[in-house]
Amino acid sequence: MKKFFVVFALLILFFAVSCGGSQNAENDDNTVMPDDSVDENTEISDDDNEQSDDIENSRNQNDEDQEEMSDTTEEDDEDIDSAPAAQTQYNSPYGSVSFDFTGYVGAAGYTPGCENDFLFSGTYGNNSTSILPEDLTSTLECAYQTSDDFFSEDIRGKYIFIKKQFITVSAGYYYDNPLISFSIPIELAAKEGVHDINYSYKDNVVLLISDVDWDAGVAKGAGECIHAFAEGEIEITKGFIDGENEFSFRGEATLYNPLNYKGDNISATPSLSDFLIGAVGTDKICDPID
Repeated sequence: MKKFFVVFALLILFFAVSCGGSQNAENDDNTVMPDDSVDENTEISDDDNEQSDDIENSRNQNDEDQEEMSDTTEEDDEDIDSAPAAQTQYNSPYGSVSFDFTGYVGAAGYTPGCENDFLFSGTYGNNSTSILPEDLTSTLECAYQTSDDFFSEDIRGKYIFIKKQFITVSAGYYYDNPLISFSIPIELAAKEGVHDINYSYKDNVVLLISDVDWDAGVAKGAGECIHAFAEGEIEITKGFIDGENEFSFRGEATLYNPLNYKGDNISATPSLSDFLIGAVGTDKICDPID
């Protein structure tokens, strides 16, 4: 009987030892899990670092793109700034004038002695050069009607053409530049009151400052170049009536060079260039006057 109890006790002890070993084995298995977890977290961290690198590279690329765009924008700005260089050679406005005319208008094709009373003063150019030549001796003023074909074939109509020529005596007797000229439609010249002066020849008064080839005369085709046209108002105080021929007006205007009319180049505008070629014989722009 005693032997039985001894054997039973040994069995119990063996069972207890076996269970303890199994539990330790399970505990050992549990201790491996944190190591695996650390490895997984480490892999995730590496992925995060790679994503951070991608984001940083993207930011750097964006910065480079922005710098390239900025450089391109600066180059475009330089191109824009350099584009109107020709315009800036001429101040805007390019001068100013005042005028007062009283006299008679000659019939078409006839100039009655060119001795009308035409008071004119002003400045032109970039530094307000007097419009009257320094060595001025005398002037001739002429007002006469034009024939229907005075202008080019596609610009019909009669005008009163008024010009002021300067005469100087310096090593000879000769005409001087600039030439001042008005063109006033016959219908408008009959209407007393205030009217516009600008470069649109069809319905308004046009006042031009130009240089002329005096060896060729003042006829159509003798022009050398244009300094400026005027923009302002004219007051007709004695309207022109064909047959009576008396005419008087006064006013003032601002001068503009066609290459810089308030920042715009209008030298190729048909209403201006056609008129210049028809009335003065050229649409060439004079060099800047300093």
